[in-house]
Amino acid sequence: MGRIFVVGRRFAAIAQQRCKGDLRQRGMNSVQRARMSADIGDILRVSAIDGRHAEEISDLGIIFMEVSLSQDYQVANVEWACPPGKEIAASTFVARKTGFFRSSIAAVLQGKRTPKLIFKQKEKMT
Repeated sequence: MGRIFVVGRRFAAIAQQRCKGDLRQRGMNSVQRARMSADIGDILRVSAIDGRHAEEISDLGIIFMEVSLSQDYQVANVEWACPPGKEIAASTFVARKTGFFRSSIAAVLQGKRTPKLIFKQKEKMT
């Protein structure tokens, strides 16, 4: 079953329906970690399309590419890219809005803890 992107005002409610169940249990296996990483990536992408800062994200051309979650669920490494010439403005924006992205993820996953987001810019946008 493929992943479905739904664009609407209430992305958190829609994404929450997709992310049924709390995967933050002890001994999270690689399949669960991969699913959680994909869910976090989906939430970031949906918030980029339909979130409060969607216009700014669109203007800067920011694309969230890949999310990898650490084995202890404490850190999510988010790989992102933007068009040439907008790197400084985009990296400043991403650094300023990390809390917004983390709160968006927390609202959807509704768990006790939300992983720390570390944004890593991809060298070149392809």
